[in-house]
Order: sequence, then C-alpha cells, then structure tokens
Amino acid sequence: MSLPMLIEAICQELVSFYPEVTIYTERVLQGMVKPCFSVILVEAAQNQIIGNRYRADWLVVVRYFPEEDGTRSSYQELRDIAQKLFAVLDVVSYVEEGKETDIYAGMRMNYIIEDNVLQFMVTYPFMLKKDLLPVEKMRQLEADVKAGVRT
Repeated sequence: MSLPMLIEAICQELVSFYPEVTIYTERVLQGMVKPCFSVILVEAAQNQIIGNRYRADWLVVVRYFPEEDGTRSSYQELRDIAQKLFAVLDVVSYVEEGKETDIYAGMRMNYIIEDNVLQFMVTYPFMLKKDLLPVEKMRQLEADVKAGVRT
C-alpha cells in the first residue's frame, strides 16, 4: 500500500464514471480545465497496534470544479455529483495491467460546497506492516542452576 496507489485507485474509479472530466493530482497554478476533479491527500495518521503492525488513516479530498459558463446555477450539479461520489468512492481498487491488486474501503465520507466547489472528504483506513531492523541474535546462554540450594 502506498499513497500513489491509493490516489491512482481513486482516479481510476473517477475515470470510469466521469471519462470526460479532467483529473488533477497536483496543484494547478494556471490553465485549469473545468469541469475537473482534484484528488489530494490532506491528512495522514498512523498508530502502532502491536509490534511492527500499524493502523494508518489517510484523509483524501476530492474536489470538483464545475464548468462556470454563467448560464445556470451549478449547486444542483454539485449535490448530484456528491451523492454519486458516496457510491463511487465507497470501495476503490487499484488495477495494474488489468489485474486488481489492492482494494480500499472508504469511511467517514462527507462533503461541503464552498465557493461553488464541491469538496468531498473520505478516509481510507488500512493496516501496515513495517520491516523490522535486523537484530543480532543471542549466540549462547549459560545457566548455573542448583536445585534446592539456598544461600
């Protein structure tokens, strides 16, 4: 599991439902083509469970920027897309070379509409297993045990 794989899995799902909409995964300073999605990780948390096992929670924001042609209000469009994203981003899978390799289930999904931009937030929890550093093992142990002897 890696961040690029999760972002790519989200983008793959978005493309399957919105093939005509541009998707950005980096900040766009100029020339943003609308309508478009922007997919970014905004918060990451990680807690040790036991040993080398960790639980990670990654909060991803999917922003939708509607086409602003001035002919109609896009709030209904933003609400419709938000409702569809609840289903689209509920479970996303990473597909590489036609084979599904990882599946991510979304939690704590919610959205807000601010300044005519939909901001859809979803958290993807998963387990991590870190490689432990090699530790030199004990070579030999000697014990001198005498039963029933008190000093």
